[in-house]
Amino acid sequence: MFSKFSKNLGLRIQLTLTLFVLLTAVPIGLLWYHSSEQVRLQTVERLYHHSSETIYKQLDSFFSEAKVVYQHQQKIEKDLPNIVQDRKQLIAHLTNVLNHHFNIDYFYFANTEGGLVSLGHNWNKHFIRFESDNGAAGMLTSYQTLYDGEGGNITAQTENFDARNRQWYQRALKSEQPVWSDIYAGAIDHNLLGITLSKVLRDENNQVLGVWGLDITLASVANELKKAKPSENSTVALLNKKGEILASSNPHHSPKQGVLVTVNSPQAHELGKLWELIKPQTNLSSNEHTNDVTQTFQYQGQSWLSHHTLYPLNKHRQMRIVIYSPVSDLTHEFLQAKHYAIIITFLMIVLAAYYGAIGTQYTLTPIRQLTKIAEEISQGKWDKKITIERDDEVGQLAKSFNKMTTHLESTIHQLDQQQQETNRLNALLEEQNSQLENRVKARTEEL
Repeated sequence: MFSKFSKNLGLRIQLTLTLFVLLTAVPIGLLWYHSSEQVRLQTVERLYHHSSETIYKQLDSFFSEAKVVYQHQQKIEKDLPNIVQDRKQLIAHLTNVLNHHFNIDYFYFANTEGGLVSLGHNWNKHFIRFESDNGAAGMLTSYQTLYDGEGGNITAQTENFDARNRQWYQRALKSEQPVWSDIYAGAIDHNLLGITLSKVLRDENNQVLGVWGLDITLASVANELKKAKPSENSTVALLNKKGEILASSNPHHSPKQGVLVTVNSPQAHELGKLWELIKPQTNLSSNEHTNDVTQTFQYQGQSWLSHHTLYPLNKHRQMRIVIYSPVSDLTHEFLQAKHYAIIITFLMIVLAAYYGAIGTQYTLTPIRQLTKIAEEISQGKWDKKITIERDDEVGQLAKSFNKMTTHLESTIHQLDQQQQETNRLNALLEEQNSQLENRVKARTEEL
């Protein structure tokens, strides 16, 4: 078998070309495949990090806007005691703030008697007003108002509302600075969860006149998270240390009957699996935006990519931004391109082998013809010629071989003619010699 292989030049050339193509294409393909995996992971990490930075900045802007309102109030600090005593001035002040700060859902003031005057955004009717009927604790009525916050139709009522019993009111009395409350349900719509930044208002004698409140609802926060989704099937969620979903771009994570959904709830799905990886890091005390973690996890046989980082609402309260997506959602086109590249590489190997075989055949065919013609010429068939019409080196070799055979045939014919003439002369010489011998013999007999 090996001796046959060593004598078959075409097979050796073809195998050599195929081996050369394989040794060239396969290492390049493997190197590209390995580097593409690293590039894919690095690209996803950069994408998640960028999305996290975007969400971080959006939340910063979102929550800091509430603090800006109180900073602006310092410019009219002397007028505030008179404003809160006059209902029309108070509503005008609330309207003015809401018209300049669209991220704030509700702005209100509660007096020391438990009464409340509140305005909130309602883009269909411009404003929703909540107002205690007698300016004190008791009946609280909701109105759909006009553009100035006045008038409007009654939409709902609740009895025995006392602002003094609310957490945001009580926390504000303990601090001279704006303070965030825990998440709580709305006074009338209990499914509307929000967080309040409240600040106490005092007069010149340091007597409490009431408490200001700014509400940011979780629905508004969820809308901000939706804007930063890395892909269509990605989910961006804001969680506390207890694993409660404060806000999420996924509608299945919305509060149910005024209660936050937790990661252990059935509707949390893959977030519950991811929380098992995040939970050991929820006790970190870092207040800086440096705790970025990108990792993969498996859920129901599918690969997922996730990114989470801490977001400090204040020095003592932190939330966690979590982003996660199925791997195929972010890298589908990349993987598809990689598969196409593998297929193209394989096709290139096949084409290289195919055209190598054709090239080998193209090169060896005239050599085989030369061998055959040379064998026939050696058997005396001087008229054999190679019929190859090519302009390359092989064509030149064929023409030279044909010229050689023509010259050789002519030379052999000449040699044949010369041999025939030599034979004729030899025969004539023998005849003359015989005649001479006869004459000498006859002459001798005569003598």
